[in-house]
Amino acid sequence: VAVNSRRSISSLLWRSTQSVPDNLVDASHPKDPRAMVITEAKNPFRIVSVNYSWEELCGYSQDECKGKTLACIQGEHTNKEAVSALVKKVSIHGEESCTVLRNYSKTGREFQNRLRIGPVKDRFGKVTHFVGVLEEVNMMVDRSFDDRYSMHSDIVSVV
Repeated sequence: VAVNSRRSISSLLWRSTQSVPDNLVDASHPKDPRAMVITEAKNPFRIVSVNYSWEELCGYSQDECKGKTLACIQGEHTNKEAVSALVKKVSIHGEESCTVLRNYSKTGREFQNRLRIGPVKDRFGKVTHFVGVLEEVNMMVDRSFDDRYSMHSDIVSVV
């Protein structure tokens, strides 16, 4: 399996071991190199905030995507069943979850990304938001492999 040339293997491994931020302060850190999006914790999960790395990956500015849903980066080859399973696991069980998806930038560029989402809690332990961390990967496999493995909300190895 190959990793996108814009990401070094050591960088990908380091980021892969970092947990998803569990509070708004950490999730909103502007200098975090990971592409992060914060959404409301209830359906339809409208975007509250994105960081610079997310803007660079997806092509939408904070102002353009605030209040929209993540449908803005989904398209024909985005596995909607995998997205639903991921959201269900986080919503019902309150657990961080991960899958690999195909998404689209504002310009229509298709990219494959490892998406990890987790709950963000307030100081009383109530889930107030979800945070998603996207890591672009380039798995040199056919689409049937992608569809088969992104159906599960388990971690898919990228190296």
